Amino acid sequence: MQWLCQRLRDPDGDVRSGAAEAVGQIGEAVTQHSEVLSGLVVALHDRDELVRAKAAEAFRRVGAAAARHPEVPPALVQAALHDTDWFVRSGAVRALEQLGAAAAQHPALLPAMEAALHDEHPQVRSRAADLLRQLGAAPQPPELPAALAQMALHDTDQDADVRAKAADAAVEQLGATAPHHPMALLTLVQVALHDKDGLMRARAASALEQLGATAAQYPAVLPALVPALHDADGDVRARAARILEQLGAVATERSEVLSTLVEVALHDTDEGVRAEAADALAQIAAVVTGHPTVLRALVQMTLHDTDAGVRARAARALGQMGKAAARHPEVLAALVAALRDEDSTVRLRAAEALGQMMAQGVRVFQRRRGKVEGKSVEELATLKPV
Repeated sequence: MQWLCQRLRDPDGDVRSGAAEAVGQIGEAVTQHSEVLSGLVVALHDRDELVRAKAAEAFRRVGAAAARHPEVPPALVQAALHDTDWFVRSGAVRALEQLGAAAAQHPALLPAMEAALHDEHPQVRSRAADLLRQLGAAPQPPELPAALAQMALHDTDQDADVRAKAADAAVEQLGATAPHHPMALLTLVQVALHDKDGLMRARAASALEQLGATAAQYPAVLPALVPALHDADGDVRARAARILEQLGAVATERSEVLSTLVEVALHDTDEGVRAEAADALAQIAAVVTGHPTVLRALVQMTLHDTDAGVRARAARALGQMGKAAARHPEVLAALVAALRDEDSTVRLRAAEALGQMMAQGVRVFQRRRGKVEGKSVEELATLKPV
């Protein structure tokens, strides 16, 4: 090991970089020799960028055990922030990521990674977002979730990978503290609704779904989604319905959500939006089964929507409501009528919905249940309802 320490101080840059690489290949065992780690710390400040890069990579290979050396975390933080070479900065962040929770104990780490989110190079920003996602449970600067969400909304060069990782990191950082970060939540809503990148819309919507009731506790989230159901852009209206579907029962915490969803499901000019609204109503069925306006809307959609896909999804929604929906005679009548729909998918979904209700003890046809089981959709359509 003394030989390696000497090589790390060699006048020849190639020798120094080779020595740093050798230390990395040895791995965790070098942590038994503090003088080697000290030599690597010095190498992080070498005048040769290749030596600095090899030193950062060596720390990554050594892993979490290197964090026990008091000089290592602050040296890597400084390299991540201030090295003139982006490759070295990125390598230092990767090394800190390998140090994991041990590195998080260093008080400068999270503020440094927040600063790294604004690095001029997307690779450094991406690595910083990765590290922040990994350290989601660690104590955080109060402005960090908003910074991550803003980065997801508009990274400086629109780098999709950086923005996606920032969205993931924002969710990890938000966690149960989401209601305390309203700007971060509203930014995620904007990304989910309006971003031009389909992947980003999906990531942000998934983030809101993961946060679920936690996100909905903030009073501005649902009001931001309701107006989007009337947006001039059909894609925005569909996404808003989809997010409400993902939020599930918590979406009903504001009374206007259900009434607006029903209105959209019945009257939107875009069949795709109507279908998404039907799915949203189905997802929150556990809460709205006794809501007559919702039931009437789904019955009307099952029977009269001009689009077969919407009729099918409405029939499926009624089936998901099950026995509670079957208490209303018009629901059973609509599903039985849908067994004769001109579209085979609608007929199938109606049969499935009736099957779900019968499995819960609902009598639909004037026959004993055992004689109904196993019949085709066409045979069911010939049976007389109760």
